[in-house]
Amino acid sequence: MRGLLWHIPIQTPGNEGTPMSAAHRQAACIEAMKARSLDVVVGFTSGLHNFLIGEPVLSLTGFRTIGDCAVVAESSGAVTLIVSPAWDAARARELSLDIKVIASDDYQEALRRYDQAIDPGNPDALMLYRRGMARDGVGQTDKALEDFSNAIKLAPQRAVAYLDRGVLLATRMRAFERAIADFNRVIELEPANVEALIARGTTYSELGQHGRGIADLDRAIELAPRSSEALQKRALARSRAGQDKAARDDYTASLRLNPHNVLALTGRAGLEASLGHHDLAIADLDAAIRLNPEDATAFYNRGYARFALADYDRALADYSIAIALEPRMARLQQP
Repeated sequence: MRGLLWHIPIQTPGNEGTPMSAAHRQAACIEAMKARSLDVVVGFTSGLHNFLIGEPVLSLTGFRTIGDCAVVAESSGAVTLIVSPAWDAARARELSLDIKVIASDDYQEALRRYDQAIDPGNPDALMLYRRGMARDGVGQTDKALEDFSNAIKLAPQRAVAYLDRGVLLATRMRAFERAIADFNRVIELEPANVEALIARGTTYSELGQHGRGIADLDRAIELAPRSSEALQKRALARSRAGQDKAARDDYTASLRLNPHNVLALTGRAGLEASLGHHDLAIADLDAAIRLNPEDATAFYNRGYARFALADYDRALADYSIAIALEPRMARLQQP
């Protein structure tokens, strides 16, 4: 087997200055490997991002690392992302479509290392940010928020801490207005930041400001037309706005790009169930459960759809599995 670490092209041939998508860079990488009779290419990126140095992980996967990560591309077309710290693997799987993701280490160990590395008298903004991500990963929400805020004080022009503080505020604390203020700051610093546009659009949708939310998601899709996540989030926003057909189209487009997008499957299932299409809902939930057999909500919702079809025995079985996976499900009102 022949292989090496090499420079990945970042511009479309013949169209100077036009950025390539991660999918196009993967294809270009594979073609270059075949031309050079290479079996494998390995790229390494640390969490210390430097615009002067090429980042193969970001280039090939679209995933911005916070720790030491590696990407392995094979001439067969397979791409594997090895993520550190381990707790960041879930984010990698969501953002890096159709790529195998492997977690490389234990997040508790990563948190211990960050605690040792940070000098309380002279803290480094990047290390505070990384520790904030680790603390968020282990559920230390207040401490994570403190680390993100301190990182921002030290490096107010660095967008990433605003972004992740905003996500924490929106998802963990449901402090939507504060989250939007952080996303606004990211977009001021980086107007084409797709993650921030998706996050702000989703947050506007949570607040019932559907027009503003969908506008942000439209822009995100314009910038990243192959983003399954952006399409899934716009589908949810359109569903909340009562735009059922457009929402279904977006869910389907999201799944066309990434058939393993569980949120798109469960979202489309919820939409179909609300329209009385319980058979279609069950089909999507079957697929979601195959991908994630630990998803209690998917089992519960499939039980709901089966109950609606008078398939009581299988509905009861689904409810029982949902409660076994998440005991709080027992408190939900059944149909």
